[in-house]
Amino acid sequence: MEITKMYFPEGYECQYKEKVMEFANMLGRKNPKKSGYAWDDPEYVILEPGVDDDMAEVGIAMGYYTKRTAAEIAEILGKSEEYCHEQMMKLAQYGTTFVNVIDGVDTFWHAESWIPGIMEMIVNNLDNVEKYPVVAYAMEAYGRVRGPASSGMFPPGIGLMRVIPIESAIDGSSKKVSYEEVSKYLNENTIFSCSPCSCRTDREAMGEGCGHLKEDMCIQMGHAAEYYIRTGRAREITREEAFDIIKRAEENGLMH
Repeated sequence: MEITKMYFPEGYECQYKEKVMEFANMLGRKNPKKSGYAWDDPEYVILEPGVDDDMAEVGIAMGYYTKRTAAEIAEILGKSEEYCHEQMMKLAQYGTTFVNVIDGVDTFWHAESWIPGIMEMIVNNLDNVEKYPVVAYAMEAYGRVRGPASSGMFPPGIGLMRVIPIESAIDGSSKKVSYEEVSKYLNENTIFSCSPCSCRTDREAMGEGCGHLKEDMCIQMGHAAEYYIRTGRAREITREEAFDIIKRAEENGLMH
């Protein structure tokens, strides 16, 4: 196996969607003339099956990580608010874009990174994985190919992902930093959801792994929970249920 390249499910054929590639480059903050994605890069491949040209056009108009309403995009594109809202909801349902009700209005913005973020959100829509198995391959490839390349780029403690020790496992003599305490996150939020594990989902879709502890293991909080619940990716849970999941993860030797 070539560890620096993505591999594909049998029968996959690239659709070469130019507008979707433009959208992928915008999400990844890439200059297509200098460092743009290739057709076999996971960032393009994961968007290709579920994003059409209309969705991509609206997604590009939204800009990078900018909160937008359908009315704002309608003004930018010169199209109806109803049409723009429909495309933005499609992006949210597929997994590139958050949607929350803010000041009584549906407000949309793209997730800030591929992982954690867009790829997990796409794979956490189990309908996507069933209809488009290639999305699981794309998420796996991103972690395998891109992950090692970013090693050393972030000082300790400020990377996109970090292990949070479960409080009962922290040595009493060690210094406890607030962001390392699981309860801090749970106690500071009021809405919670629980979804299947996207990592185990993608390995299962690729015919690997046993699916152990896949269901009801990933917790979302705050705006992410609102999004996951609304788009059917997760079920709403209480804070107490969230603590129970954390405890079960500890008992099984998992990390947070």
